Amino acid sequence: MLKLSDLRKRRDDEEEHWQLSLADMMTLILCFFVLIVSVSHLDMTRYETVAGSMEKAMTRERGKPGTKTPGPTPKPQEQPAQEPPPAPVTPEVRAKAAPSPTQRDIDLLRREIESKLAGKTGQAEIIQRGESLAVSLDGAAFFDLASAEIRPGSLPLLTDIAASLKSLPVRITVEGHTDNKPMESWLYPSNWELSSARASRVARFLTDHGVRKEGLAVMGLADTRPLAPNEGPDGKSIPENQAKNRRVVILVSP
Repeated sequence: MLKLSDLRKRRDDEEEHWQLSLADMMTLILCFFVLIVSVSHLDMTRYETVAGSMEKAMTRERGKPGTKTPGPTPKPQEQPAQEPPPAPVTPEVRAKAAPSPTQRDIDLLRREIESKLAGKTGQAEIIQRGESLAVSLDGAAFFDLASAEIRPGSLPLLTDIAASLKSLPVRITVEGHTDNKPMESWLYPSNWELSSARASRVARFLTDHGVRKEGLAVMGLADTRPLAPNEGPDGKSIPENQAKNRRVVILVSP
């Protein structure tokens, strides 16, 4: 028969075993933290000893023959301020710096070309456009019908004009003009192509004879700027005006 005293004793034993287990666990945790602290602790004395030994070894290595001991970095001396070198002069800057021809130069050019046109009535004429000088070359005198090749008989006059232009720092625009007759050529399907081709041919001739390319431009204007009406009020063509409108203009501007 189970006695009450036996039950009380068994209970007391179980409570004692629980306390022992807790004490063991706390001891293990304490040992764990002690181990962590001991590993993470830095021995400064040993560290300084090892560092000193390495410094001495490196100092002896630098002092051997054939090696250079780096000294203190010299303080850079202040250099006197120097003027920046001049920038290279580009053709664009040179063109801007070049003195533009005065009105007197344009007047001299006009008289010079007029003298070269003497006795060549019908080949070219001079027209003043404000400060610019326009040398209008007659289309029939310089080109065959529907052609952009300069006629051989007009080459001497164009050579004289180029000789007068190549010595001046001027801006030259070569304009091609036609009448309103529609083109029927496979090479030039419209007046735009024909006017551009004639202006380009004259410009190329000028550059071949010494005129500067830098100030030269080419424009094909077709029949957009006639000197006289191509047709009358009745819609019929006026041959005299159409012949006058077929031209190449060398426009000289300061």
